[in-house]
Amino acid sequence: MYCLQISGFQHTGKNIAIVSLGNWLLERGYVHDKGDLIPPRGARTNFKTVLRHPTLSKRVLLNTASDFKINADQLLQFYRSHEPIDVLITSIRDAGIERMAMENAIRQLRPIQTEEMPLAKISGQRGDFGAALNNYERRVEFLCQFILKAVPFQL
Repeated sequence: MYCLQISGFQHTGKNIAIVSLGNWLLERGYVHDKGDLIPPRGARTNFKTVLRHPTLSKRVLLNTASDFKINADQLLQFYRSHEPIDVLITSIRDAGIERMAMENAIRQLRPIQTEEMPLAKISGQRGDFGAALNNYERRVEFLCQFILKAVPFQL
């Protein structure tokens, strides 16, 4: 199993990035297999889902809940009840006990390789916050897709 962690402080776009990646995978032929449906963009609801590719036999677990230690425990339970998983894409906090709990949970899953995409807050001090946010979200989505297309993920 390979892991992509989307990390950052609260409200940096971790969920938005994972929702976008989920929709991108659906466009690439993956189908919903288990768990929650991917919520609409901007819904701000946490979800866990497994997508599978019907011909490539790859299964991807998407997880957005990372705000509390209980979320790490729930991820472990969900993962174990839906194995095998080839790729885990999860949000993870930037620091603190929430990050440590999620890191510990991921270690227990014994990923072969883990990559991290750190996110940051953007500022709208010049009055162009909407344009800056759209540009930021597009670039994050592009970079995450680039990582997932490459070795070792190859999605």
